[in-house]
Amino acid sequence: MNAMASTPNGESDRSAIIQQQESSLDRQLEWIRAVDSKTPIIIGLATAMLAVTGALSPDPKSLTWATGVLMAIGSLPLIGSLCWCAAATFPHTEGPDGSLIYFGGISKRSSAKYTEAVSTRTTEDYLQDLNAQCHRNAQIATAKYRAVQRAHLWLFIATPVWLIACYLLYKG
Repeated sequence: MNAMASTPNGESDRSAIIQQQESSLDRQLEWIRAVDSKTPIIIGLATAMLAVTGALSPDPKSLTWATGVLMAIGSLPLIGSLCWCAAATFPHTEGPDGSLIYFGGISKRSSAKYTEAVSTRTTEDYLQDLNAQCHRNAQIATAKYRAVQRAHLWLFIATPVWLIACYLLYKG
């Protein structure tokens, strides 16, 4: 990258890289928002399924061993799904140290220190900060997508057994 800065077009090359990285950061933030919009659906389904199980469950004296096991096998993955949804939506507030892009790094400075840091920042400093922020957001997006995938998986695992348990509970 140093070779770029020393060429006549180095600054325009650097500007193009910055634009690409800003676009990449925007896409990553959209991916994170997409995960956050998927989890309420899973949470709603898992919660409703648990509520139906609870509503259909007989009093403890009338509960058979087989029905109790089916209820547990159908309910535990739903609880696991809810836990993975919590992991997917849990805020990730660790960011690059000293960042002038990340809100956590900005808020650690006084307004005057932030203004001074921004006004003295070089294009290279900004690009490095942007790269670090892109990397961190990629880590966050990966963790969130992994968690929502697991939430989906546990919901799918629970569904057939939950349906059987509901049938048996409803049939009485």
